[in-house]
Amino acid sequence: MEPPDHRLARNEALFRAVNETVLTLELPNGHEGSMHDFFCECADVECTIRVKLTHSEYETARSEGRRFIVACGHQRNDIERVVLENDRFLLVEKTGGGGDEAAKLDPRK
Repeated sequence: MEPPDHRLARNEALFRAVNETVLTLELPNGHEGSMHDFFCECADVECTIRVKLTHSEYETARSEGRRFIVACGHQRNDIERVVLENDRFLLVEKTGGGGDEAAKLDPRK
């Protein structure tokens, strides 16, 4: 049986992949300096909340394969830790086996 933290990491990786597509659609249109709406990358597959990030903030999030952008309050303290917090979003990092699974699924690696 698969550990739950691996399944949750795959849920978050799915939203990360969607956000990578959003980014490729925005940047060619000259919107690199503005704020963009990205999907919350939390473990809840039914979440449809969007969070605003600059391109720089988004790239900071993508610099580590274990990290995900989530709406404030959507973190799971049992499987991740908050590494950056502001009034628009949290940047969380998966821990343990879920972190390994998330890193393995990183589309930029």
